[in-house]
Amino acid sequence: MGLRLYAPAVALIVLLGAGAGSASAAIGCGDVITEDTKLKKDIACELGETGLEIDGDGITLNLDGHTIQGDDADNAMVAVSTSGDEDVVVRNGTLRGFGRSLVASGGAGLLVDRLNIRRQENTPIQLTAYNGAKVKRSRIKGNGIAGVLVDGSEGVTVNGNKLTKAGIEFMSGSDHTAAENSITKTGGFALSARPGIAFVGVEGGLARGNQVAETMQAGIAVSGGHDIDVIGNDVRDSELSNISVQGGAVATLVEKNETHGGFFGISADDNALALIRRNTVLEAINDGIRNVEETNPVIRNTANRNGDYGIDSASGALSRDNVAKNNVSPDQCFPSSACNQ
Repeated sequence: MGLRLYAPAVALIVLLGAGAGSASAAIGCGDVITEDTKLKKDIACELGETGLEIDGDGITLNLDGHTIQGDDADNAMVAVSTSGDEDVVVRNGTLRGFGRSLVASGGAGLLVDRLNIRRQENTPIQLTAYNGAKVKRSRIKGNGIAGVLVDGSEGVTVNGNKLTKAGIEFMSGSDHTAAENSITKTGGFALSARPGIAFVGVEGGLARGNQVAETMQAGIAVSGGHDIDVIGNDVRDSELSNISVQGGAVATLVEKNETHGGFFGISADDNALALIRRNTVLEAINDGIRNVEETNPVIRNTANRNGDYGIDSASGALSRDNVAKNNVSPDQCFPSSACNQ
């Protein structure tokens, strides 16, 4: 009698267990993720296969230390994509071997956290019209083009990442921040050369506390737009200016930065309006600070051991309380009244 009572109960337990297991079916290339998902193993995609698409608000894709691997030969494929969604999270794993690793458009609130991105043909992370996104604590190894490309978005923050052969580029939009990133060896040549951090036509932005070195263009570049603050960065050995303000940029603040090497330490030209204040500029190939605009104040900077003038500023510009020593030009600054007064 006891056996007859217990047998259905055992069968019910077995059936419940089978149902629970089927809820975590295997995830594969080309799948659409519509709920929170944690990978159980690596995913390898063949030629012509895309990775995963996220469809829905508030979804978290946790790679859980696993890899989504592309074919390495198909630059049209994307590892992870989301379009029109809000508050999506992609975290904790590796994306490699795709044309682009993460593409997001037309949404808001994306969080990219602790990703390891490498071996892709095009831009690793591309955000288009995606507002309030955050990219943080990730390692991105590119192939010389932009590592994080932000276009037509608002309020994007790129913070605490390590980028090699890849930079951060904000193209239009507003209120963007690049902070506490390490960027080395952006690539390209001539017109295709890439900066370390760029604000192009951006309305309101901040570059703070970044370490930028050996870029093929400017280390930090501001072109057009207005109200960009470049504060407290360490920028070294850029092929052009370590920090460049140009293209009619308005109300740019360049303050408390330290530069080493580069063709110029800091330059402001092409009708750019900037306040250059309390920077330390060392060992540039040419002038430490080159300012060609009479409207730009150059105040309380230190410029030492540069290849020409410590400070070369437009004659009518307000230049005061600057110190320049051991620069190649005997006058140290142009005009001579721009420093050591």
